[in-house]
Amino acid sequence: SAAAQLVETVVAAHAVTFGDIFEVSLIDTALGMAASGLGIAVLPGYVQSRHREETLAYRPVRNTSVRFHISL
Repeated sequence: SAAAQLVETVVAAHAVTFGDIFEVSLIDTALGMAASGLGIAVLPGYVQSRHREETLAYRPVRNTSVRFHISL
């Protein structure tokens, strides 16, 4: 997806590496995997207000020039 490509570009630019990378179709799947301790999930900001999980900590990504635009 376009969002995944943006994340990959930013990660590569900062020389960060990850062991395993999973791309899922459903936000609930990503949240469940993160809550189970499988890693982190990079998601849109609105997710925090709609999905409250006691086992998850939400952190905004700041100080980046990455912008994701959508059109209808």
